[in-house]
Amino acid sequence: MKKPSTKTVRQRVKLPDGQLTIGLDLGDRSSFYCVLNGAGEVILEEKIATNPEAMKKAFSTTAEPNRSGDR
Repeated sequence: MKKPSTKTVRQRVKLPDGQLTIGLDLGDRSSFYCVLNGAGEVILEEKIATNPEAMKKAFSTTAEPNRSGDR
C-alpha cells in the first residue's frame, strides 16, 4: 500500500458550494490533516503539533465558521 503524501499543499480555491471535508489523523506528538473540496480533491494537507494551540491555529485559518445559522 502506498503511503499518502504529507507534502504541504497551499492553494486558494473558490468553492461554489462552500463544502469542505476535513480528515484528521491524531497522534501523540504530531497529527496530520487533509482538506477536500466538494469534488473530493485535496486542497490542503499539513502536519501539525498535537496540542490545543496548534489545533486552534490550524483550524481557525482553514475556514470561517458558518455564522448565518444555516446547517
